[in-house]
Amino acid sequence: MALILLKRTIHFTSDNYSGLILVITFVLAIISIPLSMSVYLSWNFANMSRELKRNLAQVQELSARSLEQELEKEKNPGAAK
Repeated sequence: MALILLKRTIHFTSDNYSGLILVITFVLAIISIPLSMSVYLSWNFANMSRELKRNLAQVQELSARSLEQELEKEKNPGAAK
């Protein structure tokens, strides 16, 4: 079996595994960059989603409190001082 890489032929024989190791290393090097970027982006997206859910819950809670305070002011206009 032979592999042409940069106009060179690498022969795989049972005695010489250096060509196979070179090809495996080359393939892993090429695949590692997109794979690591995919893992990072998915991790970042998950963290951002969790943070946005937390912020949304906080905004909803603060909005409900603010609405309660506004309703309380309307009911008791003299007690707001």
